Amino acid sequence: MSPVNYVERALALVAERLARHPQCGMLLSVEKQLLYLKAVLLDRSLDRSALHRLSFGGIAGKEFEETDPELARALKDAFYVGIRTGRGLKVDLP
Repeated sequence: MSPVNYVERALALVAERLARHPQCGMLLSVEKQLLYLKAVLLDRSLDRSALHRLSFGGIAGKEFEETDPELARALKDAFYVGIRTGRGLKVDLP
């Protein structure tokens, strides 16, 4: 899987959860961050400075680890992609 695929998988899972809970501010924030990350991965000319302020990795661990492990894992993988990309490093997920 490519880095974009990890982000798209997380976005798909967030969209499913938002369909059930459309007013969940936490999920809306996560979706916005994932969309930004995807845009940065697809367009190298975009400003990358906000990659250092991504917060959905912590949300994944605190809010979803126990109740929704599938979503938590997808968010953690996407967060890893964002952190590595922000540091200019290779993304080496399986």
